[in-house]
Amino acid sequence: MWITKKSRKRIWKKPAEAGFTLVELLVITAILGMIAMAVVSGFASGLRVYQRVQGYEGFQNDVLLALEKMERDIRNTMDFNEIKFIGDRKSVSFAGLVASTDRKGKQAMKPGRILYYLAGVKDMLFREEQHYPRAISDEIRKGKGARKALVQLKSARFSYYYFDSDEKEYKWKDSWKPDDEEGDEEEESEKDKGIPLGVKIVLEFTDGANDVEFGRTVFIPVASNPALELDSNAGLEEVSLHE
Repeated sequence: MWITKKSRKRIWKKPAEAGFTLVELLVITAILGMIAMAVVSGFASGLRVYQRVQGYEGFQNDVLLALEKMERDIRNTMDFNEIKFIGDRKSVSFAGLVASTDRKGKQAMKPGRILYYLAGVKDMLFREEQHYPRAISDEIRKGKGARKALVQLKSARFSYYYFDSDEKEYKWKDSWKPDDEEGDEEEESEKDKGIPLGVKIVLEFTDGANDVEFGRTVFIPVASNPALELDSNAGLEEVSLHE
């Protein structure tokens, strides 16, 4: 068989082009690995931030809902002689409408006592309802009514707004005791009669390493203002407001 020059070109092919060397493959693998690590790390960091923000917003909403509930209850309190308004720095209780069930199983809203306070190892904010017989008791005992856990807090602080008739100015105080409760002369001179003009609420909770506070001032419509009962000649224009 004769092999011509033309057929030789068809039989002999060009050698294949050279591929990547081992060193080049290692370099490319290292580069791709670093890129993948950077992408995964950035995604994981963003996911953690998203989860943290979502968790904070959810807890923040719980605190705001608790604050709204407290504001509504305090604003709607009643001037009920047998259910005194009592409060200190860490808790507050007052007259309000509470859910009650009669013997036939029918539910109705009746006068009773509403309490807000922190309790438990985890400092949980509770809202408690006590029915009329217990509500008028001289000694308020927490945990004896129907209570509901609202939100976990670091602290809950209350202060009470009133008018000092002697100094003719508005002031804040850390406690509010009924006018018929026994106490020393200094406490009795503070004249805690009826219902305070307002209540300041401060709820503190922890977000990571930071302490966050939400506050609100609630003015009570049914509270009687002694300043408005003063004679016009007493100089109402001189009455000063101090927040």
